[in-house]
Amino acid sequence: MTKSTDAARVLIVDDQASIRKLIGAYLRANGFEVFEASSLEVARRVCDIWKPSIVLLDILLDNENGLDFLQERHGSA
Repeated sequence: MTKSTDAARVLIVDDQASIRKLIGAYLRANGFEVFEASSLEVARRVCDIWKPSIVLLDILLDNENGLDFLQERHGSA
């Protein structure tokens, strides 16, 4: 297992708590640092502060579109 200081940071963005918890538990058990976000608003703040290595993003969120987030962050989707 990787030390937490060396672990890749994974942000999980999904509006369904059960999915976030399931994926998060698996990743934590395998040495990743994980932050779970239920909305793009939270994901934006987390990305600005926490700087994740990887973002697992649900594209179809309640009242939001994950593609908008990708376009904001990377210029194209």
